[in-house]
Amino acid sequence: MNTISSCIFDEDWWLDAVSGEKRWSQVSIFDPKTNYQATIKFLQKQRYGKSTIQMPPFTPYLGPVYSHEFRTTDMSVNEENRLNELLIEKLPTHEALDMSFHWRIQNWLAWYWNGYQQTTFYTYRIPIGNSQSDFQNLRNNTKRVIRYAKFRHSLEFTDAVSINELLDVAHDTGIRKRVSLVTDESVIERLYQILAQRKRGKILGIRDPQGELQAAMLIVWDELEAYYLLGGIKGKSKDLGAGSLLIWEAIRYSHNMGRVFNFEGSMNKTINHFFSGFNPLLTPYFRIHKASRRHRIFLKLETLL
Repeated sequence: MNTISSCIFDEDWWLDAVSGEKRWSQVSIFDPKTNYQATIKFLQKQRYGKSTIQMPPFTPYLGPVYSHEFRTTDMSVNEENRLNELLIEKLPTHEALDMSFHWRIQNWLAWYWNGYQQTTFYTYRIPIGNSQSDFQNLRNNTKRVIRYAKFRHSLEFTDAVSINELLDVAHDTGIRKRVSLVTDESVIERLYQILAQRKRGKILGIRDPQGELQAAMLIVWDELEAYYLLGGIKGKSKDLGAGSLLIWEAIRYSHNMGRVFNFEGSMNKTINHFFSGFNPLLTPYFRIHKASRRHRIFLKLETLL
C-alpha cells in the first residue's frame, strides 16, 4: 500500500501515547471510483455539552492520509477533493472542529466548500545539506553566537539527557515566559518511553564545563523529517548561546540521520527572528476550523470570566 502525506503524528502508537489508548478517533473511507483509501484521525471531546474535534496534545500536525494499493503517481486535484468530501461526510456530528494539517496537505478546497475556514500558519524547515555548507548558510550573527558558545564558554553538545532533566528545563522556561509548556508531565514521560523503545525520538542537550544542563530539546522523526517537539533553556544560558548551539547541533543530528529538520513552527515574532538566523525554508501549513454560533458564544464568555 502506497501512503501519501503520512507522518509520525498519524501513527496509532503516537496517538495512544498522547491521548490514551483508544481514546482518539478516526474516519476512513474507500473510493471505488479511484481505489483510493483516505483516513483522518483526531481527538473527539465533549465541550459545553457538545462534541468537538481537535488536536491531541503534543501533536502539531494531522490531517487526511491517502493510500493506494498499486498507484505511485500523484493523485489529481479532483481525486483529492472527492476523497476529502467523502471524509467530511463521514465525520461525527460536531459543534466545532480545529485541526492543523501537515504542510504536505496543500489542498483544502473540499473543506472550504463545506463551510470550514482556513488560517495559514508557518513552520521552518532546513533541507539536508552538509555540515560545512549548512553552517555557511547561517546568518552571521547566529554563526558568531554558536562559536561564542563553543569556544568562549566551552559549552558541549550531548545526546545523554534524561526525561526529568528535559522537564526541569522546560518548566524553568515556562516560568520565565509565564506559560505552561508541559501541562501533564505523565503524557510526555509516557510518550518518550515509547519513542525510545521504537527509536523514533531523542533528547538532545547542551552542558557547561561543570556538566550542568543549560538547554535541552526533544526531537522526534519519521522517514522524512525530524521535528522539534519540546525544549527549553535555563535563564542565564540564553546569554551564553546555548539555545543557538543546541538548534545547530539538532540540525546536524537530523541531517546525519537523513532527515529534514523541522522547527515545528511558530507565529511568534521573537521566535521567528531567532529561527530565521538559521536561514530555514518558510513553509506554510493550514489550520482548518469551524465553530457553531453557540460554541463561539461560549468561547467568548470563557475569555470574559
